Amino acid sequence: MSPRQFWNSFRWQFAQGLGIVHLPWCRAAAILLAIALLISLLAQRPFAQGRWRSYYWLLLTQLLFHPAAIAIGALYARDQFPSGPVPPIDPIANGSLYGIFYLSLALGAFWIYRLEDFRWFAFCFVALAEVFLMGALLVASMSVTGDWI
Repeated sequence: MSPRQFWNSFRWQFAQGLGIVHLPWCRAAAILLAIALLISLLAQRPFAQGRWRSYYWLLLTQLLFHPAAIAIGALYARDQFPSGPVPPIDPIANGSLYGIFYLSLALGAFWIYRLEDFRWFAFCFVALAEVFLMGALLVASMSVTGDWI
């Protein structure tokens, strides 16, 4: 796969992964979580003087799982209509997608636990990131298996 093909596939899959909010239940969850995130920002005031510790910024690492899943989907993309016998699904790609899912859940739980004074804020942020990660994992897994819905 050439770099140009990879980036074209990456951009397309990234946009499709974000498009999960077109599903009604995902849209409702994203809107409710965004509202709860704003309310928690106003109520808990995490950025007030001296309350936000420097390592709390590592919460933003949750946002890296989305491009990681899409990169796996772009790297291990299969032909939708192969001309010969259908090759088996790449176990490394499939396992990596499972690993990203479980690692994101574990890291999300860790950050919710770790941000002691701001657990509601952390929960809303992690849950909102997980909604978009589910879209990325859906698109990446369809790309890896070659079975598009």
